[in-house]
Amino acid sequence: MAIARAILAVTREPLPEAWGGWGDEPGYFDREVDYLESGIGTLPAWALAQAKEDRAKERLKATHLSVPPMGAVPIEGASCAAGS
Repeated sequence: MAIARAILAVTREPLPEAWGGWGDEPGYFDREVDYLESGIGTLPAWALAQAKEDRAKERLKATHLSVPPMGAVPIEGASCAAGS
């Protein structure tokens, strides 16, 4: 992806008007699934089902990243470094 971005930057090649992004921008995944679910394009039912499943997995993963493990209690003065 970095090479493609660099080539486009050097050549100043314009991106198509409907360009949705590279896929690594914040919110890209939700925008992509919103588009798929809008019914504007013509995708097979299995692709729409897969998009919904992927979205649910991404939301679950985001939830797990923001919630500390069950029973995790910070101990004052404790170190997380190996061997301590």
